[in-house]
Amino acid sequence: FLYLGVSQLELENYTEALKNFQKIIDSKTMDQSKGYWYKALTYLKMDDRENAIKEFEISAYSPKHFNHVEARELLKELKK
Repeated sequence: FLYLGVSQLELENYTEALKNFQKIIDSKTMDQSKGYWYKALTYLKMDDRENAIKEFEISAYSPKHFNHVEARELLKELKK
């Protein structure tokens, strides 16, 4: 689902990308935190700042999450 979602993101098929990233989040696998990261990036591409912030906050919450530090930095920029 991750590779499919990223491909859809690159093709600007945002609705389908979000669905696949949500499947990763719901799967409770090791890649779960990647779902939050890529979902946030998708919202950024859609110019949906509010939802991007919500997803980045999840990634920034735990040091175990994928791109935890990057999520914190992006949150600072988005909240300015």
